[in-house]
Amino acid sequence: MHASSKKSTALDPTLEIDDVARTLREIEWLLVVLVLLLYVLHEPVADVSFAVSLGLCAFTACIAVINYVIPQHLRTRWLVAIETWLMIAFITWILYYTAGPGKVVAALYLLPIIVTALVLGRGVTMLQVALVAACYLFVNRSVDAAFLSPESLGHVAMDIAPMLLVAYTISMLSGDIVNAMKRVKATSDTDELTGLYNIRGFNALARHELGQAARYSRGFSLMMIDSDHLKEINDTYGHAAGDQLIQTIAHVIRNAIKSTDVLARYGGDEFVCLLPGATQQSAGQVGERIRQRLADEPLVIHTGTIPITVSIGVATYPVHGNTLDDLSKSADRALYVSKARGRDRVTVYDEVVDENTTIRSAQA
Repeated sequence: MHASSKKSTALDPTLEIDDVARTLREIEWLLVVLVLLLYVLHEPVADVSFAVSLGLCAFTACIAVINYVIPQHLRTRWLVAIETWLMIAFITWILYYTAGPGKVVAALYLLPIIVTALVLGRGVTMLQVALVAACYLFVNRSVDAAFLSPESLGHVAMDIAPMLLVAYTISMLSGDIVNAMKRVKATSDTDELTGLYNIRGFNALARHELGQAARYSRGFSLMMIDSDHLKEINDTYGHAAGDQLIQTIAHVIRNAIKSTDVLARYGGDEFVCLLPGATQQSAGQVGERIRQRLADEPLVIHTGTIPITVSIGVATYPVHGNTLDDLSKSADRALYVSKARGRDRVTVYDEVVDENTTIRSAQA
């Protein structure tokens, strides 16, 4: 697996939690509405009205704080787990204090179980079912002194069995769906010839890195890499040799960068590389390392060997651009200068600015 795939794996959970948070919020409010309806539709018991109201107020306050006070970027799977525990505690509280709608309320345990199965995996889901079973046994012990009788335990087991079946089935289906989505996403975001990200996959990761860089006031660099002689190789040796050249360049670059750097095929014989945390100086050094390694590894074809040279342009956030579009234009401009200066070289955007300033001063 190449470096860019590792980067993607780190981002997927964040994107998934963002989507889950919205759905979970709706489920929590649905739970509040369902409990209210169940309690209103059944004849309220005066001595438990305060306990039910207290439970509703406490649960409503908790989900309001979680969903509207805690910053979105702090949402994690642990917070999702805490929300499901709160749902279980709330349902248990209502079940404990309500006699009429008790069995109906018990069915609401399926809501946190389903959320857990979809988000937290099969192992955690089975633990959640065990927690629900323990809470359900506690409630039955409180309302039925003979709950340890075989008949009572049999009824409890019959109530819990559907929850276990639902939990196991949904967790299995969720795993299959997630794996299928990963395969589809990998196919749609991957360049077929090189196995690198295509520009669609790269842009998604680059936007995430830009957001992280802006939030935490850190820099990163963008590097454009272009083969110097692909057209000549295609015209002289055929497109198969050109494809081999592109694959060789991709292989050499991938081995010359860090595992946390993101490499993509930008199109044709052009590549783009995102270097998190890299200054313009260190990014220029990485570019020079790539250029030198390619120069040391000529393309081997059936008729002999062909030297490989590349031109490279480097731009750094935020000094050379505050948006991806501006940064890409700066790196592309630096690449153009490398080509204009004779190719087979690395140009940092600062050199472009200095050169333009010198030209304008001379013209003045």
